[in-house]
Amino acid sequence: MSTPPREIAYPPLEIELHDWWAGVYDHVFVALHPLHRVALHRGGEDDLDAIKTARPVRWDELRRAVGTPPFPTFALALWCAALAANRDDADARLVDRIERTLAANELAAPWEDTVAPILERPLGEAFARLGVGEVTAWDETREVSTMLTPGDLAAAPAIARRIPFFGPFALSAPGILAVTGTEDIATLIALSDEARERVAPEAHLEGFYAPDGTYCDWINPPDFFQRAPRAAK
Repeated sequence: MSTPPREIAYPPLEIELHDWWAGVYDHVFVALHPLHRVALHRGGEDDLDAIKTARPVRWDELRRAVGTPPFPTFALALWCAALAANRDDADARLVDRIERTLAANELAAPWEDTVAPILERPLGEAFARLGVGEVTAWDETREVSTMLTPGDLAAAPAIARRIPFFGPFALSAPGILAVTGTEDIATLIALSDEARERVAPEAHLEGFYAPDGTYCDWINPPDFFQRAPRAAK
């Protein structure tokens, strides 16, 4: 399996986001995968088309509902709830409170692993604002891809039903990359200066611009893994 170019690759754990995409993209927006009402087929599997058109519920709404803990504490607890994970550094009581609040309100935890279906419409609109006619959807290895239009992303059905592979793990066009990794509950949107000005993800999606020192596993503290030395600025 060949190594994909940085223009479409998911950042490695050991390299800070801005170092990884230096000279390729100028900004990284962390787009949080929204919560939504539980949308299942009768068999119990996710109804991707229903999720795509669901009303997004912001993380901030849930955070206020569980007592407005500090965002890093909340994000780790929500990640644990979404993945049914146990972490010694997570607030177990908060995880339980989140799980009970989700169940009481019939809310699904944030989508994980691939670009969230509920983000497809706003991402399609983002690519349209950039003025591109084609968007490439990629599999996890970046060895298989399908060409889509911004309109395909914005309209039904869910992209997973349009592509001949499991995913999408990334969506790209000149100047912009939306990429998700295994066990992610957010999509990283890397942008050139021009793309940031035209797309303005912060006006349409819940999230934040990654500051210097942010890694792809942004929920973890920087010293959670062994990291490579930072590039000189």
